[in-house]
Amino acid sequence: MSEEILKLLDQVRRDIASQIETGIDGLRTQVSSLQDEVTGARREALTHFDSVYVRFDRLEDE
Repeated sequence: MSEEILKLLDQVRRDIASQIETGIDGLRTQVSSLQDEVTGARREALTHFDSVYVRFDRLEDE
């Protein structure tokens, strides 16, 4: 009987580990997506700053 319990506990452990790994994979995907969004927003902001600096240079030249 104790061997049956050990087998059952091992199966439960494997099931829980599998669910945790699935959850971690989902989190990795979400974090990766969020990083891409932040990178895109940062690039866009830097592009806008570049255009502002170009306008300041034109004003100085005038």
